[in-house]
Amino acid sequence: MITSLVSCDKVPANGALDGMWQIMTIEHNGSTREAKEDQKYISFQLEMIQLSQGNLKWEDTKHYYGHFKHEGSKMRIYDLCKPSDNITKKDDDIFFTTSTEDMDILDDWGLYELDNTFDVETLNGSQLVLSNNSSRIVLRKY
Repeated sequence: MITSLVSCDKVPANGALDGMWQIMTIEHNGSTREAKEDQKYISFQLEMIQLSQGNLKWEDTKHYYGHFKHEGSKMRIYDLCKPSDNITKKDDDIFFTTSTEDMDILDDWGLYELDNTFDVETLNGSQLVLSNNSSRIVLRKY
């Protein structure tokens, strides 16, 4: 009798990009800000992006969402929004609000527009570096 064990493991849809990244530094318009202590994170999965801040417990963490598209050495981050204020983790339906007033909040993640295009300078299992004409964001795999 022959016995065979077969396993299927999901391959990340975005390769080394998938997962959670911690922002280490943000350079914007000539000034550099150390961001490690700010506890800012960007998570990539499928075509969705989640921005989070805090100790990563849901009730103590700010969350923002959007979409991204990564092709070759370019990444577009767009449709950025936040959950409406009247939801909790237990809600089945989450409604989102988007406004340019929220952009001041998103500056902390190095995102200064509702639609951002970056060059991907570095992407490997431990570091991600995104840059455009005004910004450079250095992240580490968390």
